[in-house]
Amino acid sequence: MNFTTVQKSEQTESVPQLTIAKVQEMLQAMSPLYDIVRLVNPSECFELSITKDGKLHYQKNCFSVWGRTSRCKNCISYQACVSHKKINKSEILDGEEYVIDALPVEVIMETGEILNCTIEMVSCQRLQADVKKAGDAVEEMQKQNNGVTGSLVSVVGENVSNEILTPLMRLEMLSYADANDIRGSICFDKDGKCIYANQQAFKLFHVEKNLEKLGDIFAKWACYDRVDECSGHIWRQNFTCDNKEFTYVLQHLSLRNKDGKELGDYFSIRDYTRETSNYTTAKFNLSHDLLTRIYNLNGFGAHLRERLNTEPDRDFDLVQIKLRGFNLILQLFGTNKCDQLLISLAQFFASLYEPYQALYGRIGRDSFILCLPHGTIAKIPMEENLKALAGHLMGRANHVHYQIGIYETIDRGCSYEQMLDRTTMALNSITTEDVYAVKMFKPEMLLEAVRERRLLNDFDDALRNGEFHLFLQPQIGLDGKMHRAEALSRWFHKDRGMLMPIEFIPLLERTDDIYRMDYYIWEQAAKQLAIWEKSGHGDIAIAVNVSPRDLYYGDVVNVFPALAEKYHIDPGRLHLEITESTIIDNFDACNEIIKSLRKRGFSVGLDDFGSGYSSLNMLQNLHVDILKLDMGFLQKLDDWERGMQIIKLVIDLAKSLHMEVVAEGVETKEQALYLQKLKCDYLQGYYYSKPVSVEQFEAKYFA
Repeated sequence: MNFTTVQKSEQTESVPQLTIAKVQEMLQAMSPLYDIVRLVNPSECFELSITKDGKLHYQKNCFSVWGRTSRCKNCISYQACVSHKKINKSEILDGEEYVIDALPVEVIMETGEILNCTIEMVSCQRLQADVKKAGDAVEEMQKQNNGVTGSLVSVVGENVSNEILTPLMRLEMLSYADANDIRGSICFDKDGKCIYANQQAFKLFHVEKNLEKLGDIFAKWACYDRVDECSGHIWRQNFTCDNKEFTYVLQHLSLRNKDGKELGDYFSIRDYTRETSNYTTAKFNLSHDLLTRIYNLNGFGAHLRERLNTEPDRDFDLVQIKLRGFNLILQLFGTNKCDQLLISLAQFFASLYEPYQALYGRIGRDSFILCLPHGTIAKIPMEENLKALAGHLMGRANHVHYQIGIYETIDRGCSYEQMLDRTTMALNSITTEDVYAVKMFKPEMLLEAVRERRLLNDFDDALRNGEFHLFLQPQIGLDGKMHRAEALSRWFHKDRGMLMPIEFIPLLERTDDIYRMDYYIWEQAAKQLAIWEKSGHGDIAIAVNVSPRDLYYGDVVNVFPALAEKYHIDPGRLHLEITESTIIDNFDACNEIIKSLRKRGFSVGLDDFGSGYSSLNMLQNLHVDILKLDMGFLQKLDDWERGMQIIKLVIDLAKSLHMEVVAEGVETKEQALYLQKLKCDYLQGYYYSKPVSVEQFEAKYFA
């Protein structure tokens, strides 16, 4: 079907937040005013109905009302949803004009979650197409060509009356108005006799110019039962000739005279073989992961919704499988080995289809997803098989860590995104470092997600209103004096009081807002250094944290020099701390950034060394000024003395590479004395001071 956009207008509006009950009221109130009023989830292309108990229920694909089999290219509901604007436009379809209004709304679910939808309002009216001019032109051409319309017509049967020929030619003129759309045309009279066909029709059905033969082939092949009493119906059908298969799109129209008397049937046929082949390939690529050849994020979502709709009385569970530390695996074993692992995992999940009726897909570079009948996961030897796969490819001594998040008994009223969010919430709650760890989604996780959403809603105002405060934790030298401090943040929320970093930093990191907050703290630290410079404390340095998002999106190579210039501070007094996990994820890019910053006079430190997958090879190839030891790993060791010997070796190694060493997490006098004995340059931890406000810091160390 071909849509023609006639008009499009946009009106900026605030997006209303509505309860499900309020949405139902709106739909009922507007229904008498339009031909179609419906609630649509444009991200999944589904109509939504509201059940008697006030819950959302996913119905058919929203594009099916237009006779389509996939998302509309010019979907105004999707445009309205992402632009937060009401959009209005008119479209012409099969001789009718549809005026469509799409109003974006945020539907408040029972759980407090927000579902982005649109309310579509559609009006329809029959177009008065100007076919008279076309008819007059045909009649004139008939007179000039003794009843035959030149190149438009291949064969006209004998004794065909002008009564049927005139409307037939009108249709031919309209179909040939688009020179790029070459179609075959076949016409039958009311007795079923083929009375007309153009050249393209004979070509499509591989027949010489014989109307009777063409009519017989077409009559036996075409699916008349699909077009009976359905003027204007369009359908697709395959035609086979000489062991080749072709795909044709057909349209049927009834031929009538001016009084409405039925004269015969007109068929328009278009060769859609190439488009179908290209479409099939493109559609496969859009819905499948190109490496593993199983469903991707979009493909899995579409088939998940189909399964939920076709099996309404059956409960299902959603299971997300994630490979923890995938970047490290990639570094250690290379791309080819990792690809083999991913393909093997996909094959294993595919093997679960028949015995366990599993729907499976790969939804991220390190994540897979399964939909299983409720309770089936307990019957699958998942842990045993996943470990065996990794052991076979990577070696028994090298463990691949799997994290499993399970959302039991899927709520069909949730969007696909919300379903995935529940498995992700379960994954995020895993705190152990076991090779195979499983967590179930619990309702309280959703409450936490709602709390986080409210925090995110408050973030912009908090940043604008200065609710984020700079806190400092001192770093003590071997002489027992404070020489440096680490910059940390505290959020003094307008309603909830002081929030610790653990309550908002992970959230901001997941949403990419961390850069904006980090930049705010960096600037506060630069301002503070400038203030101390003027007050005679220009020898004190401040270390700031640089997150992975900062490195990837924040242009830190230029940001920090700009801050130093703006506040007239020595770059060497603003230390930059980058975690080892950040560097491991993208070693080459990080190394280039570090080199550039050091050339501009900044001191760069490797933070949290020892807390993750430390690599001596990384130390050899990475040129940093400071190595920051994480003393927290001692708490995980049964042999404290052995742990301290490891620390001694690391300090000696760092000194040999001309790095200063800072030990953080120092909590006892015993630890402090031992580290001083090892000539660790600076000590930081609660033994000396917890992070404090700037005012408290100055009162203690500058008094």
